[in-house]
Amino acid sequence: MKRLFTAGALACGLMFSGNLLAESRQDFDLTNQTGYTIKEVYVGPSKSDDWGDNILDGTMPDGSTLHMRFSRPSGPCKWDLKVMYEDGEDAVWYNVDLCSISHITIHWNKQTDETSATAE
Repeated sequence: MKRLFTAGALACGLMFSGNLLAESRQDFDLTNQTGYTIKEVYVGPSKSDDWGDNILDGTMPDGSTLHMRFSRPSGPCKWDLKVMYEDGEDAVWYNVDLCSISHITIHWNKQTDETSATAE
């Protein structure tokens, strides 16, 4: 899988507002529809080089959905999301408004070799 950053699909999905989660307004559910196992998930403040710690406990097989809990204090709504796959490839989305969405689904299109995401 090639590394490809597709922000357009996620940006379009961000127009749809989801329910805010009780634990932290930036917590979200992540669904893996890539065909690959995700081994790490990082969420860092937008415009920062600090990704922080891997927030995934274990691995995330294709087809699974996990609740991503934030250990960082509430604050800014704009975050960058990075996933690392078992094969060493990664995908990154920038300026994700985690205050207005509650679910992100990551997709990989085999025909176009593109990774994208949708949000609700």
